[in-house]
Amino acid sequence: MKVIILAAGQGKRLRPITDNIPKSLVKLGDKTIIEHSLDSLSECGIKDVIIVSGFYSDKMKALLGDYYKGCRIKHCVNEDYANNDNMFSMWVAKDEITEDIMYFNADVICNSEIIKNLINSSHKNVIVIDDINPIEADHMKVRIEEGKLKEIRRDLEDTNARAIGMYKLCLDDARKYYSNIEQLVSEGKIKSKIEIPMTMMFPELEIHALSTGNNTWFEIDDINDLRRTQEIMHRIIPDIFNNYDEISRTELRGHALDILSAGVNGVKPKNIIPKKMTYNNGILNIYGNEFDISKGRLFVIGGGKASGALAEEIEKIIPPELIAGGIVNSKTEDSITKKIQIVRATHPIPGEIGIMGVNSMLGLTMDLKPEDIVICLISGGGSSLMPSPVDGITLDEKKILTDLMIKSGAETYEINIVRKHLSKTKGGQLARHIQPAKVIGLIIQDALHPRDDTASGPTCADQSTFTESLEILRRYNLINEIPISIKERIEQGVRGNVPETVKSHEPFLSNVNNHVLLNYKMALDAMKQKALSLGYEVKVIEETVFGKSRDAAQLMGKILTEKYGEITKPFALICNTETTVSVKGSGKGGRNQQFIANIIPEIRDLRNCVATSIDSDGIDYLESAGGAIADNNDFKKSEDIGLNVEAHIKDNNTYELHKKLNNLLIMKTTNTNVGDLQVYLIDKHNNLQ
Repeated sequence: MKVIILAAGQGKRLRPITDNIPKSLVKLGDKTIIEHSLDSLSECGIKDVIIVSGFYSDKMKALLGDYYKGCRIKHCVNEDYANNDNMFSMWVAKDEITEDIMYFNADVICNSEIIKNLINSSHKNVIVIDDINPIEADHMKVRIEEGKLKEIRRDLEDTNARAIGMYKLCLDDARKYYSNIEQLVSEGKIKSKIEIPMTMMFPELEIHALSTGNNTWFEIDDINDLRRTQEIMHRIIPDIFNNYDEISRTELRGHALDILSAGVNGVKPKNIIPKKMTYNNGILNIYGNEFDISKGRLFVIGGGKASGALAEEIEKIIPPELIAGGIVNSKTEDSITKKIQIVRATHPIPGEIGIMGVNSMLGLTMDLKPEDIVICLISGGGSSLMPSPVDGITLDEKKILTDLMIKSGAETYEINIVRKHLSKTKGGQLARHIQPAKVIGLIIQDALHPRDDTASGPTCADQSTFTESLEILRRYNLINEIPISIKERIEQGVRGNVPETVKSHEPFLSNVNNHVLLNYKMALDAMKQKALSLGYEVKVIEETVFGKSRDAAQLMGKILTEKYGEITKPFALICNTETTVSVKGSGKGGRNQQFIANIIPEIRDLRNCVATSIDSDGIDYLESAGGAIADNNDFKKSEDIGLNVEAHIKDNNTYELHKKLNNLLIMKTTNTNVGDLQVYLIDKHNNLQ
C-alpha cells in the first residue's frame, strides 16, 4: 500500500507562523506536524509515502529527504497550489498509483491505532469517521447507513459523524477515482475537494466506515486548533523541567518554559538521525553521501554530552552486529546500546575515566586499513569528556589549567585553544590517528564562537597555534600560575620543537567527512515557532551573544527597555549566549544562574517581563540546576526578604539567590547540547491574561 499525504497549502489561518513555512512543518512538541504522521505510518510498517507539497516545497524536501524511519519518500510538487485545492494535489500524484492507496490531508494527526485499523480492515475501500466528538458547522459531515458511506458534504444535516480526511481505496477503485479527477480537471474544476471525485462514484462505489473510537486524532486548521493540540501534546510529551508546575506560577513563566522546551526538544538526536542516515544492503547513506561498509570494518568512537544518545540512534540504523567495535565518552549512561560501549566521563573538569575511554578508542582504531570506516560522534563537552594529555603532562596538571582558566573569565574558545595544544587527539589529531581509514564525523555543534570547534575539533583542521596559546595565557596573567610542564610544552611549541595541531593543507583531510547534524540555530527556530503559536511577536537575535555576564545582561536589558516602549502586543526575544564569569567569590552557581542574577535589576521597571536562561544539556555547571528564571518583581521580592542581589553576584553565589527566590530551573539531562538558550517575554498590556 502506498500512502499519499496532501501538504501543498500554506495554512493562512496559522499566520504569522506559516509566513515562511508550510502548515505541515509547524512544530508540535519536538517534531513537526508531518513528522508525527510519518512516525505513525512507520510504526504501522508503511514503506512508501508520496508527499505532495507546494508552499515552500523546498523546505519539505530539505527536512525529510528521500527516507524517513524506514519509509521511502517520493516528493511531488503542486506548483500552482495557491489557485487550486487538495483534489488537484491528488492529481499531481497520478503517476504513483500502482497499488492500493491510503490518503489524507497533512494537517491531520492521528494515533497509530487508527492507521493500523485502517490498514488491517478487511474492506477494500474505507473512510475514517469520528462519531464520538461534537460536530461543528465547517466539518465535512457524513451519513452512514449499515456501516457504509451514503453521503458526504459540509451542509449535511441530521448527522452525528464527520470525515477526518483519511481514506483507503483498492487499486481498481483508485483508478476510477483518478478518472473522475481527470474529468474534473479537464472541466477546469481544479478547486474541488478530494471528496468530490468519490461522490461521482456513488452509488456503485461501496465505502465502509471506520470509527476513530476513543483513539486520539487532531486536525489543525487555525491558531485555536494548534493551541489545543499543543496543550494535549504537552501532557503527552515529558517536559524537560522537573519543577515545571512549581516554577510556572504565572502564564508568562509557563510560556517561557514551554518555549525553552520546544528549543531543546527540537535538537535531540532521536529527532534528526533517522532523517539524515539510512542503511541498506551494506550501503550507509549520510546526507546523500554513500559509504560501502561491506568491504571493511566499521568502528564507532567519540565523546560529548550527547554522544551516548547519538550512539543509541546509530545502533537503530546500523545493525549492531555489523559494528566491529565502538566506545564513546559521555556525561551520562542513560542511553542503551548493544555494541557501542558508553563510558561515563566527567565534565567540566576532565577525569581519569575519560582518559581510559580515549585510550580505548585509540587502541581500537590502531592498524586500520583504507577500506575501514570510523564514525566519530562529537558533541559539546567533548573537550573535557575526551581528555588525552600528551606525554609529560599529567591529568592533574591539566585539571589545574582548566580550573584556572574557567575562573579567570577566559572565553570558552580560548580555553580550548590552549587545551588543543596539550592533547593527543584535539585539533584534528584524532582523525590523523585513524588514517588510512575513512573518517565520518557526526557533530552536534555547540561551538558558537567562529574560532572554536565542537569538542575542540578532534576531526577538524585547526587554525590556532602554540603562539596564540601563549598569548592567551599571558592575557589572563596565568603564565606563571599554570604547572611548569604546561608552560614548557607551550614554549617548546612556539620554538617549533613540538608538532602543531592539524592544518588545512594536510592531504589526509580529503579522507575526512564531517557533518553538522544539529546546532543552536535549529533550536532558535523551534523556539520561534513555539512563541508565535502562543501569540507573541517574536524577535530572534541570530548571532550568539558573547561577553562578560554582567555586560551581556546590561546589553539585553537595554534592548528590552528600548523595545518596551514600542510594543503593542505580547513580545518574545529569543537568543543564544556564551557568556563568561570571573569567579572571585566562594559561592556556587553556573553562568546561566549568574546571568539571570545580573538581569534582575535590569528588568525591574519593565511591567510583566520574564527572563530565562538555560544550558541546553540541562546542567548549568552544577548538576542540580540547568539555569534560572526571573521576572520584574524579583528585585523587590529580594529586598522584602532581605536578599542582597548584588552581594550574591559578587560572591558568585547565585545558586543560593535563585533557590531562595524559587527561581532555579531543575532540569532532566537532555542528551543534547547546542549551547545556552534564552527567552525574554513581555506582556505589558496583559494581552495574554
